[in-house]
Amino acid sequence: MQTVGWSRRPIRRVKRALDFSILVVGLWRHDDKFPRLVGFARCTGDGILEATVWDVAINPVYQGLGLGKELMKYVLKELKNIGISKVTLFADAEVVSFYKRQGWTLEPRGSKCAFWYAN
Repeated sequence: MQTVGWSRRPIRRVKRALDFSILVVGLWRHDDKFPRLVGFARCTGDGILEATVWDVAINPVYQGLGLGKELMKYVLKELKNIGISKVTLFADAEVVSFYKRQGWTLEPRGSKCAFWYAN
């Protein structure tokens, strides 16, 4: 999947990161011959009180259709369903407005693009 803001990562390390995540969500475009991963997010945390959202990406071809917003709504709903009460997110500066529009609060100094969202 072509991604925005992602660096290339060794597949072995990516697999381990996914194995240690408490939630992994893929958004797929259905096609019997060639299903395509168009969006992705994962969360780490203690699985009880807190979680952090990482690696949120929507393939640029599919951006602007509301898929990122729906992906984040789904992630937050699933975290709430397992009892997570505090969610943090680290994002690149160019997507700050995307998260602010969804109710995320920028960390107080506004310089690190760290957000929190309390379910």
